[in-house]
Amino acid sequence: MRVLVVGGLHPEGLALLRTRCEVTETRSPAPAQLAQAEVLVVRSAFQVDQALLERMPVLKAVGRPGSGLDQVDLEACRKRGVAVLSTPEAVAPAVAELVLGFLLQLSCRPPRVELAGRTLGLLGFGHVGREVASRAAAFGMRLLAHDPGVADAELKTRGVEPVSFEALLERSDALSLHVPLTPGTRNRMDAAALARMKPGSWLINCARGGIVDEAALAAALKAGRPAAAALDVLAQEPPPPGHPLLDLPHVLITSHIGAATPEAQARAGRLLASRILTMMPRA
Repeated sequence: MRVLVVGGLHPEGLALLRTRCEVTETRSPAPAQLAQAEVLVVRSAFQVDQALLERMPVLKAVGRPGSGLDQVDLEACRKRGVAVLSTPEAVAPAVAELVLGFLLQLSCRPPRVELAGRTLGLLGFGHVGREVASRAAAFGMRLLAHDPGVADAELKTRGVEPVSFEALLERSDALSLHVPLTPGTRNRMDAAALARMKPGSWLINCARGGIVDEAALAAALKAGRPAAAALDVLAQEPPPPGHPLLDLPHVLITSHIGAATPEAQARAGRLLASRILTMMPRA
């Protein structure tokens, strides 16, 4: 099977693929490479849209080593019968550690507070949300979550109280976002949602830029609700000069590093390669 890797894959994943596949690596694929590829592996910056799919007549699968598939036209892939593979569980521990790092940084800013006894709200309870919950519980935090796709009983068995979106905003001392970027979640944290957040609370986004209305967040921070924010993702990366969040003193911003640990990248590469190989017929 011919695999085209655009933008890189961890060497352990490449080595595994090469045991049974013909692998081509590139940063800018040529038309002939696209036309011949049966599997396309991409990073988050590479767009897989209808126009690209039309140039790939033998494509069977698109693979993303990590979480988040907002750069992939899922409906176009479905109509073409192209499988879409990702590895959110591979990067979840690294992203969860960044969330906890943000919580610790925010707790150490004046006025210094303790995490124990404070309430952490999770918008979304997938792989990353669950990893965050287990770590926050070890700090003695109370846990709330809103995720219509997860049964209340499952949340309760993990020590998490299921709540409505409105209650999540109003009761959380810190709100951490863990939903994909879709038409339904774009600007989910808009001016109205931000205004409902608990006074003195913190907003953390290590999911996807675009979930937060950044202009509304800048205005809300100046008004003190929320009191602070920590963001690993922005709608435009890197942010343009004059971005309204860059110069605010109560904002922490990192450059989309949540999954960028060597351990997470190795796990993601191995897992994606394994999933690709399972698609191949046995010899």
